Amino acid sequence: MNKSAVCQPIDPRIPVLKEGESPLKVIRERLGYTQLEFAKKIGVTSVTISRWERGVAPALLTIPQVKALSRELRTLGLTIDNLPDSLGPVESFAVQEN
Repeated sequence: MNKSAVCQPIDPRIPVLKEGESPLKVIRERLGYTQLEFAKKIGVTSVTISRWERGVAPALLTIPQVKALSRELRTLGLTIDNLPDSLGPVESFAVQEN
């Protein structure tokens, strides 16, 4: 039987994500930033952060932006390697029950 499930994070310090929830938004909120504050920290606009979090556009970062994001992640004890491959909203996926 298939059942809709949530996405297990790649790292236990990132909470389990619900369907439609963005890992980037969870990280931003854990840092205590608004979209505008987070955007300024990593060198993008708040509109860009909003589009990434809603899945309107994929998160494409320049090397300086990756470095800035990396610095912010370190304050949470995380690295870029702890992030999932996509920072957009989690889609539902099927899980087989045994």
